[in-house]
Amino acid sequence: MEVKCLDLQAQYARIEKEVQEAVAQVFREHNFVLGQPVTDFENELARYLGCPHVVGVASGTDALIVAFMALGVGPGDAVITTPYSFFATASAVSRVGARPIFLDIDPVTCNLDLGRVEAFLSTCRWSKSRKGKVLKDPTGKLIVKAIEPVHLYGLACDMTRIDRIAGEYNLAVVEDTAQGIGSNHGGVKVGTWGDFGCFSFYPTKNLGGCGDGGALATKDEELARQARMIREHGSSPRYIHHTLGMNSRLDTLQAAVLRVKLKYIEQWNDERRQRAATYGRMMEDAGLVARTPDQVTAGLLTLPPLDRGNEHNFHQFVVRSTRRDHLARTLKAESVGHAVYYPLPLHHQPVYKKMGFDETGCPNAVEASRQTLALPIYPELTSAHQEAVVAALSKALL
Repeated sequence: MEVKCLDLQAQYARIEKEVQEAVAQVFREHNFVLGQPVTDFENELARYLGCPHVVGVASGTDALIVAFMALGVGPGDAVITTPYSFFATASAVSRVGARPIFLDIDPVTCNLDLGRVEAFLSTCRWSKSRKGKVLKDPTGKLIVKAIEPVHLYGLACDMTRIDRIAGEYNLAVVEDTAQGIGSNHGGVKVGTWGDFGCFSFYPTKNLGGCGDGGALATKDEELARQARMIREHGSSPRYIHHTLGMNSRLDTLQAAVLRVKLKYIEQWNDERRQRAATYGRMMEDAGLVARTPDQVTAGLLTLPPLDRGNEHNFHQFVVRSTRRDHLARTLKAESVGHAVYYPLPLHHQPVYKKMGFDETGCPNAVEASRQTLALPIYPELTSAHQEAVVAALSKALL
């Protein structure tokens, strides 16, 4: 049996008539940029998140860039973040002229290790400047301006602790929520804790469009105003430009499709969680789950963490194995879809090596890049599909 890593055609079959009508309405009105569906989607997403302001932009990457621009992050500033994420997490920092500070991940959650964040910040020093009191990094050359946690694979970070750290050190918080829509920490949806939450609507996301798209969420009215101005060339009103903004608008067609899908996001996330629970039971029953250090060394699986007060939307179901590459080859031979996220940590990327980043740091991120493997998970995944996945894993490991 062939098992796709993701089956967007199966998702489309469930909502085809609604999507076609929404798209047809856009073409009937011919208002393709910032049409009424964009405003409607922003308002509906704001209600879903429980956050007063949402600003649609052209991509998740642009959402991060706009957030940093609105917060005044730029040359001479530094942003604390993870080296184990998609490239946009770091490139958005670099795009505004700031420098990412890569701190290692927690080996269990694969999210930013907040103990390491606190340890790093304890080495920083407050300094007086023309801007007032600022936090300088240990070199004294950079102002530590923000922290950028990533809700990796859909697992919520400990935002209570991040908020406390940010408050103590006067840091802005920009949540990279590209994979986290619908996840929550302490009953509060991620993307609504920090100064900004940044979302991606790339087609493979839990809430995906028919192309690129993104959004920022914020509780701060002035930050929302700044973001709206930045996304339209820094203008407000039109043709009056207050800052060097950018052209980054969520187009009407994407918003129309996303409005349809937003109605189903809770149901779809619940179905993902059900599939994840089924995987856990099946893999336990098959004897695939490592329980001792020797079993970990032998390549048996470590499953995604659950029940840490940080709810997972299972954008990805990622297991770990010391025999990851062997697993991948076996799954391919058995026609089972899979993916490796991310095979090269950000501080090992050629562009950051050229910029002088230390390759020897962040050992947990390096190890994760060599061991993690994403298995098929989506609402349309059947029990038979999951049985085929587990059978292929068993063939590889047992």
